[in-house]
Amino acid sequence: MQYSLDLISPSLEVRKIITLDGQILTIPLFQNFRVTNHDNLEFILQLNIFDSGNRLHTALSNLVIDMLQTKSITYVATTIRALKKWFTSNISKQNHLDIDCLETLNNVNPSYQAFLIPLLRKLSLKHKELMTDELIDFLKNTNKWEERNPAYFKLIVNDPEKGVFTTQELENLHDNLNLAFRQKKLGQLDYTLAWFFIATGARPVQISRLKLNDINIIQNDVMIKMPLAKGEGIIEQGFFLRKAPTILADCIIRYISKFSQKNTDKALFNLNPNEISKRIKVIFENLETYSARLEGKIPVSAYRFRYTLATRALETGASDHEVARLLTHRSLSCIQYYRA
Repeated sequence: MQYSLDLISPSLEVRKIITLDGQILTIPLFQNFRVTNHDNLEFILQLNIFDSGNRLHTALSNLVIDMLQTKSITYVATTIRALKKWFTSNISKQNHLDIDCLETLNNVNPSYQAFLIPLLRKLSLKHKELMTDELIDFLKNTNKWEERNPAYFKLIVNDPEKGVFTTQELENLHDNLNLAFRQKKLGQLDYTLAWFFIATGARPVQISRLKLNDINIIQNDVMIKMPLAKGEGIIEQGFFLRKAPTILADCIIRYISKFSQKNTDKALFNLNPNEISKRIKVIFENLETYSARLEGKIPVSAYRFRYTLATRALETGASDHEVARLLTHRSLSCIQYYRA
């Protein structure tokens, strides 16, 4: 059931929905509601945290009730608990959100942030009038904030839709990508392109700039002259030399074998950055992926592999300098937020 704040009567304080497990429920928007899931576990949805006289609260209350149609009762109950925790700050008194609300999100446990950020993203899509343009931009174009405002970057890293993949998600992506290639549902170009992002964490613009002569194959080893993303005031583009991990090296060798001339300045993929970003998204959208924490398909973007590579490197003991080089960062400004 779709709704609009403009169409909701002030007297409308209940919603009738069919939950994901098939229950038909009539749920109040602003009162606690007791519900039992298909495992016979009882939950109290603490909807009394919402103020019926506040348009922002009304929108959030409707959004969490909407979620019952696509998410488990456990997931929705946790989302409401996360909101209750967030509401202990002055955010509960707001009727319009701006970029400063991200500061209060940073005070919430990261496990709760993982439920709040997707909810805010839904709010930004359905109710733009309740947010500033700057906050909407943050929720929509998170990759721009990697260096623009590192203070908010740890929120992006913890974002379950645009941040770091869990081990379960990463293994699921690998398995389904390899399966699609074995079943010939995926060509060598797309398979190689996908593994480039998984293995290197490069930006789309860097992959776009790669030339055939940036690839040096020595027996079964592959060295890549990874172009640096051009920084402000930088004249020489420069590069970092990277050794391709085994799976990527095998992909590159097979992919390059089709070219008659290997050592040329011809583009490796002949795609611009936007085309590469869209292609990565489509490749993984066509796979049957599943995220346990999101209870649905894994949202994939090129930058998620970048964030995941950095975080996993830090977990295995890499220094800030090593991770900065891995990501071809010219500074350490963002790495502290990956570590946090």
